[in-house]
Amino acid sequence: MSSRSSRPPGVRIPLALVPLAVYVGVTVLAPVANGAARLEGFWEHAGITLAVAGLLTCAWLACTSAARIDILRAPRSRAPLAEAPPMTLHSLEPTLATLHGHFSRELPPVLTIASGDRVRFKTLDVRWGRFEHDDPFAPAEPLPGRDLERDPGHAMCGPVWIEGARACMTLEVRVISLRVGRWGWTSAGGYPSHWNQKLGLDGPPSVSVRWALDADTQTGRDAKGRTVELRPFLGVMGMPPDEPGRHPTTPPRYCGGNIDCKELVAGSTLYLPISVDGALFSTGDGHAVQGDGEVAGPALECPMEAAELEFLLRPELKLVRPRAHTPRGWVTFGFHDSLDEATAVALSDMLDVLDEQLGCGRREALALASLVVDLHVTQIVNGVRGVHAMVAHEKQRTGKSDKEASALLRRVEVVYATVCRAHKQTADHPADWNVDAHGNDFLRDRLAAGPVNLSQMADVGSGTYAKAPWGFWGPYRGSEMTLTML
Repeated sequence: MSSRSSRPPGVRIPLALVPLAVYVGVTVLAPVANGAARLEGFWEHAGITLAVAGLLTCAWLACTSAARIDILRAPRSRAPLAEAPPMTLHSLEPTLATLHGHFSRELPPVLTIASGDRVRFKTLDVRWGRFEHDDPFAPAEPLPGRDLERDPGHAMCGPVWIEGARACMTLEVRVISLRVGRWGWTSAGGYPSHWNQKLGLDGPPSVSVRWALDADTQTGRDAKGRTVELRPFLGVMGMPPDEPGRHPTTPPRYCGGNIDCKELVAGSTLYLPISVDGALFSTGDGHAVQGDGEVAGPALECPMEAAELEFLLRPELKLVRPRAHTPRGWVTFGFHDSLDEATAVALSDMLDVLDEQLGCGRREALALASLVVDLHVTQIVNGVRGVHAMVAHEKQRTGKSDKEASALLRRVEVVYATVCRAHKQTADHPADWNVDAHGNDFLRDRLAAGPVNLSQMADVGSGTYAKAPWGFWGPYRGSEMTLTML
């Protein structure tokens, strides 16, 4: 490394020019500015002045060394933004040390990560079958050493401790990629569940259908040659409730868990209220494909060769239930023993989403929901029923012309450039809105959430956006930004 100074190059002038500049300023410029010099005598006056200054300069140089002073050029551009801290990719393998079959805030974490990190999980199927299994049409051997009394539920990987996570924050879980294992199964009947009894299928025998799965072609084939297109997702993504003891993995909760929503495929972002410090996130229960309702009990249960998730803390989001931004649309969830109550919860949260995005109020949002919102029965088999409401992306439009859309997009680009250089913070969100402290530009955290409504932005010039609701910021991927018109 060079030992020379790292200062930027500058213009260097001799010290002798300093008295010349002072003399000219005092004898010429000041009188002219004050109107004391007549125009016709100006050049004569200036010539005498310059001659005297020249003599002074020669005398100065004769008496001094060639001392020099640096006059640095002003930088042509602003200092570069602080780069975001590098993302770390972690891995978790399914072993007895990393698996558990219950939720508990007392479980010690098996991995500690930072906000912005990714974890690549390898998971077992719900029955804890060995991952390596040669014959997809035969039952997998169970993982030895499982304590059925302690861990009767799903084979979940974790818990993962997220540094800085605090109760009442929101955890953003981005589903980056999902790759199924080579085998899977489903079954029906043969045990006294509520729906088996309703359908007269609670007695023996139980029927199992086993599948060979191809992650490359996204297809499954059973022993009879029937095929099904795969659309994999993780049935369980969640955290323990802030209550003592062990909690079953079957029912979904406000902090996530066994949601079993088929929309949470790769490319989705799930927002979960954080219930305990550190988050203690766990996941598992791979589904190769599932219909709404999951009517038989299991879906196409499978191990996951790789489930890569990215985790970000969102302290400014104050949610009381999960919601998701999926490739198909916005999704809100309702969980309750009653399907009616679950429907009311999911629909109520969807009205909030529409109000946030359109600024229309809940009454008008309900009128609009009757036109564009679809209700789905997520599952009916987890004890607590699930309903999810969804508004598809293509239905979130206002009919703006291409010219208007282009103008708005240009405004977004201006906002992006402004915010990237803002380094501002607000009283409400001192860390999240501070580019330097947060290590990311504003839009990286904001634009993943959904459509942009520019009318809701506040004080574009200063880079402060305290009034902009979280739901208005729409898809951001890598270094590119897209605008979804409402």
